[in-house]
Amino acid sequence: MDIEITALYSGSGSKNVYLYAAVTEEKGYEPYTAGGGSDHPPHLWKKWLLNNGNTGFETLTLTSGTPVTKTWTVPVSTARAVSGISSADNFLTVAALLDGDHTSHRNVISAADSNMAPTIDIGVKTFTLSNPSAPNGGYINGDVLNLQASVVNNGVDAYVDGGDVRFFYKSGINKNYVGSTQTLSNFASNGATQTFYGQIDTTSIPASAYQTTFGVELSNLVADKSGTNNQGTEIVPHDLVPVARKAQVIGNNEIERGDNFLIEAKTTFNDAVDTNTSFFTFDLEVSPAGMEQWFNGNMITGGEEVSQEGTSNEHREYLVKPGMDMGAGYYDIRVRSIDSRMQTSDWLVTDNGFELKNALPVITSEPVPTVKVQTSTKVSIVNNINDAETDLDQLIITSSSPNFVAWHPATEEIEVYFENIRFVNGQATASGIEISVNDGVDTGFGTLLFNVIENGQPRWAGVEKQYVNEDAASSLFLLPYLSDTDADGGIASSEDLVLAIIDNTNPELLNVDLNGFALNYETSNPDINGETTITIRASDGEQVADQMITIAVSPVNDAPRLDLSELEGLRLKVGEQKVIYLNEIVSDIDGNVAEVVVTANNPIPGSARVNFLDNTLTLLWEDEGLQTVTIKVEDRYDSETYVLVVDVYDSMPMTVGENTDSDLRVSVSNVYIDEVPEVTMFLNKDDVTITSLTTTWQQCNSLTGICSLNVILEHDITAKNTGWTFDPLNGQIDQTGMQKKDYVALAKVVAIAANGDKFEFKDSNLKWTAEDTAPGPESMTDEEVNELVSEIEGMISAKKTELDGMEKGTSEFDEATLELEILESELEEACEYTTCIEQNSGSSEPSSSGLDLSVILVVVGVVIAGLLAGLMFMRGGNGEVGEVTVNWANELPANDAIANSMYGGAQEIFQQPVATPAPAVTQVPAGALPLPPGGLPAGWTMEQWAYYGHQYQQ
Repeated sequence: MDIEITALYSGSGSKNVYLYAAVTEEKGYEPYTAGGGSDHPPHLWKKWLLNNGNTGFETLTLTSGTPVTKTWTVPVSTARAVSGISSADNFLTVAALLDGDHTSHRNVISAADSNMAPTIDIGVKTFTLSNPSAPNGGYINGDVLNLQASVVNNGVDAYVDGGDVRFFYKSGINKNYVGSTQTLSNFASNGATQTFYGQIDTTSIPASAYQTTFGVELSNLVADKSGTNNQGTEIVPHDLVPVARKAQVIGNNEIERGDNFLIEAKTTFNDAVDTNTSFFTFDLEVSPAGMEQWFNGNMITGGEEVSQEGTSNEHREYLVKPGMDMGAGYYDIRVRSIDSRMQTSDWLVTDNGFELKNALPVITSEPVPTVKVQTSTKVSIVNNINDAETDLDQLIITSSSPNFVAWHPATEEIEVYFENIRFVNGQATASGIEISVNDGVDTGFGTLLFNVIENGQPRWAGVEKQYVNEDAASSLFLLPYLSDTDADGGIASSEDLVLAIIDNTNPELLNVDLNGFALNYETSNPDINGETTITIRASDGEQVADQMITIAVSPVNDAPRLDLSELEGLRLKVGEQKVIYLNEIVSDIDGNVAEVVVTANNPIPGSARVNFLDNTLTLLWEDEGLQTVTIKVEDRYDSETYVLVVDVYDSMPMTVGENTDSDLRVSVSNVYIDEVPEVTMFLNKDDVTITSLTTTWQQCNSLTGICSLNVILEHDITAKNTGWTFDPLNGQIDQTGMQKKDYVALAKVVAIAANGDKFEFKDSNLKWTAEDTAPGPESMTDEEVNELVSEIEGMISAKKTELDGMEKGTSEFDEATLELEILESELEEACEYTTCIEQNSGSSEPSSSGLDLSVILVVVGVVIAGLLAGLMFMRGGNGEVGEVTVNWANELPANDAIANSMYGGAQEIFQQPVATPAPAVTQVPAGALPLPPGGLPAGWTMEQWAYYGHQYQQ
């Protein structure tokens, strides 16, 4: 660690001093043994900084304006690392100038430590790396990585000494620098940053590397305090070529012919990029064992999802459907994995992965041949029966079905005969014949289907039972239920059929007619029920077919009804009772109203009550808002639920604003800093007679968010025709006026009408804010200036009268005298813009006070400042204490115990007497704040001003 200590003398002549200096640990390495043992002592001494002969402290002879510098080089390890703090950061140099040697008590002239000097610290703020070729991260040899580094000035001041920026990657522990060395520009201030870019071609990185560290390094910095932030790195995993694992059949690998089975595919996760099976896909193929005749085709599908994800058996499953042309025997399986960068592993073979057993004869019902009813027909079964090892004409086909006639192997046909057409729910349905097929080894069983068609007779599909409610009508379209064929079984148009009603088993139940293909029916009586069967005949001119259709009339008992039309939009005042006579609004078309039960429900217990004795519904609420009443009416058969919405109100809205259309027109004037606002109101609400009017006003500050006043005013309603003009804060700020960003808000208005109705306004946005001071006479018209003069003269007269009644020499008399002086000064200023009548000014003894007006104004300013500070505390409300302002002229640095503690208890150093400086023009150091109008504050040095001046101004 290079240490440099510079002393500068600003007095006259020269001065001999001793340099008392040492290296300490800012935080001691050994913790205290007392207490919990977790605290470390501060400023632990480690080494004296002595003269060249190590015989004592350095002595300096200082002359005015000439700096003297002493240097030492000390190992950084002198200060030990502790609690996450490096040795460099824990290294603290302490120095003091004494007026004599160390043999006796000496006076400290000046003292400092290395933390007091502005920190120089340039470091890497961010380092980022991106690979456009790798959406999932990582890199493959040959990828070009984009690098970006942001370097920041963490020091106190500007940094202009330059330095180098280099990008690198590591091979083992060695750094390999890439690209050209880039140079740091100047950092204008603390927090300033510079950005650097680079690229790294990964071609030369070892192909076997699991991951590589990439980074940026800062070097050749001057006086950099901390080297721990001079490097930024990022570790990027190497995307390696995947390694597949052997594919295995899930379950039994002896596969029966015609069965499907699953194969699981796995891979080894050999890098930090493709970290689970979801990053991989697989190619899967099979071959007869040892033949290397690999194929896939459409027989292997699946693999879309990962099975047992997150476990050691994570894999993808593929469905294998062995073809009927595959011979029996063993098959090999091979698999390869493909990662997210489409890197493909080598094929990995599983020998004798599965065994395909002998193929059973396969029987399929598709395609379904068509045969005529009551006709012996030969049908080819080439597309319905198959055996992998046996030709079709060598198979033996038999059946016990009465519809089976014979098997003709020479022509590969089966002969069948059907006496009837099979119908299901009125629809003609394929008929099946179960057959057995033997290939000489195994026997397979299956069903062949046949479409059996008619020989020209019209056919009906089954017509389901129909239902209709009592006192109702319906219709049924019959064409979709009909079909017809010609003599050869070909399809004929059903629209050419003729329909007729030939029977109705209960003609008194329904009125039935047929209009083309539409069967229309209607109940003959509103209260009739039962069922009837209608017979419909369809004819194609040669053959006929009949269909019976059953129609049932469902009995209906209507629920009681509630007529709420007169209660729509019901509004009910809070606390006001509403009685509804239910007998007047309930009806029951099917029963006796007296047997109807009515119940009502509302979330608020007792607010909606039904009295079963007089059948009334009573509504009553104590809180405003929309209320929903659920009313249920029921008899012994059915029930119905109704909802009644009631608007329960406590007060009606009242409009308030500055426009003439508002119910209450409000304007606020004199909203200035240090002034008292004035309100003018007019009542424009004429639809009712208002008998009481109350307003609530608040004074708040938009900067602090604190409301200090809440004033409720009851207005004389007899003045409603002429309006009201008043102080909204009721005289509570007469002495201070409004402050910057104070605002007056109309928070609430309550008006009571003669009929008892209440009207209310609630709003937090109707407010007036004091942004500026009141305009002076220079911006007023002549009339306004004359009015101001008259007002000030009246105040002067009143103040003089007040003084006449006071005892001289008291604080009240002196305060009133100062207020009179201020009023006369304001009058004198106003008189510059108009003609004033000369009058006596001052207090009862204007000349004997001996106070110059400027002195008085300064004192008044101090008094006002004190009042304002007190007001800031009082406006907190509820006993809250505001932020205490520190007087930095007195608190720093001599009397600031907190600041002194950072020097290890060096408070006495800052309490040494300070010699009175000779009058001279003080030069402000570069970067320091300008001095206040009175120059350096008492007891301050220019160095202290450079570091703490901003706190003094605050």
